[in-house]
Amino acid sequence: NFPLDLAAIEAPAING
Repeated sequence: NFPLDLAAIEAPAING
């Protein structure tokens, strides 16, 4: 949950 949520939020954060 923690790593999955972080990755999903970090992916768009770096893309944007």
